[in-house]
Amino acid sequence: MEDIASSITDLIGRTPLLRLQSSSAELLAKLEFLNPGGSVKDRAALAIVEDAERRHLLKKGSVLVDATSGNTGIALAMVAASKGYGCVVSMPRVCTNVERYALIKAYGGVVLLSEPNEGAEGMLRLAKAAADQLGERAYYTAQFSNPCNAEAHLNGTGPELWRQCGGKLDAVVLGAGTGGTASGITRALRALASENGVEPPRIIVVEPELSRTLSGGVHHNGHGVTGIGAGVPLAFVCNKDETDEGQRVQVDEFRSCSLADALDEARAVSMRDGVLAGPSSGAALRVARDVASELGEGKRVVVILPSAGERYLAHPLFDAHRRSAEAE
Repeated sequence: MEDIASSITDLIGRTPLLRLQSSSAELLAKLEFLNPGGSVKDRAALAIVEDAERRHLLKKGSVLVDATSGNTGIALAMVAASKGYGCVVSMPRVCTNVERYALIKAYGGVVLLSEPNEGAEGMLRLAKAAADQLGERAYYTAQFSNPCNAEAHLNGTGPELWRQCGGKLDAVVLGAGTGGTASGITRALRALASENGVEPPRIIVVEPELSRTLSGGVHHNGHGVTGIGAGVPLAFVCNKDETDEGQRVQVDEFRSCSLADALDEARAVSMRDGVLAGPSSGAALRVARDVASELGEGKRVVVILPSAGERYLAHPLFDAHRRSAEAE
């Protein structure tokens, strides 16, 4: 029987779960960077676009518009290319975005650059201005607030994890960018646990040490853990001590990770397990290893790895290797 995809979007999802080396609880990594666009954001991008198509909001000549730290922009550009739409995204003008800039352009997308000192608000303003300028051609995908972002994980990633683990998982650790992944996975796993009469896994969300805005710590500061810690209010996840409201979900715990620890863990897992992880994956892994140590043998911890290290060659993560390559 033939098994041939008709579109690159047919290959989104169903990512593998890999057992990592661990001296305590079993540690399983959900390899979201094996989505065809290279990150977990492929799921949300496809869900957002397909929802707009069902509601007849997209037509020939439509342009997808959003603000992004990079991975959502790549995912939107890939989906747009496969479906015949245009794509315009804004992102901060920082050197660590150079690969993502190039990848979006490679898919035929247009990239607008906001100034770094304007933070997330700057790139959001730029994207909204671009949408206004495009008029009726624009579809603003609004990844930070579009419910399809979280629903992609409610209907996809969460149930996948449950099936892959046979319903046996004690904790899930992941970073928070928009919060869509955390919200969708949390709701899915809690519902499935309830249906099966078991305790739901503990959900632990990781923030950069310099941007602990969800956990009620310091205000947002610049940090190098690219992809998480945007420093803007999240539509999908409640801050610490807030109550549930609408689509916002309370997770069980927030933890933080320093840039140094995130990069050390990302470098270590590439040499220890052959998994080339990015900075936010390193942060989630660092916390997941702590959680595994606390839970001990016989328990199972799942960590979400959103994107691969090869997307961050201009990041300090690879400084030493880059300098060596340039010298050679």
